Amino acid sequence: MIGYLFMELANSELNENKKNNTEQAEKEPLYDLSLLTATGRSDDEFLLKLVALFIDIMPENVKELKIALAGNQIEETRRAAHKMKSSVELWGIVSLRDTLKALESISEVNAEAHSLANHVEATINKVIADLKQL
Repeated sequence: MIGYLFMELANSELNENKKNNTEQAEKEPLYDLSLLTATGRSDDEFLLKLVALFIDIMPENVKELKIALAGNQIEETRRAAHKMKSSVELWGIVSLRDTLKALESISEVNAEAHSLANHVEATINKVIADLKQL
């Protein structure tokens, strides 16, 4: 009985943390270009090339992640998440930092892993939609 109550409490706290993280993420900008512009090459042409590269590459990375999950390929899922992490950091997409770390360390493919991947996909799609407006 105590174990059950502990599990319920833990799940309740997890759901509350998810809610708080979602609310915080909605208040923050999806991405931050300051790291890209800090390179000294902040001219519009260079930035637009980087945007085009991001728009081309990231959907493929998301696709790799989702295919690996669908095939229950844990190592490929971890690899795909790791591959995306540096781009997410460079583009300042802080809302995906913890999500990708969690996917990097999964030990089994389950509903939570699929939910995390769906969050990655939705966020990347939002960022791409915003970047297309530049």
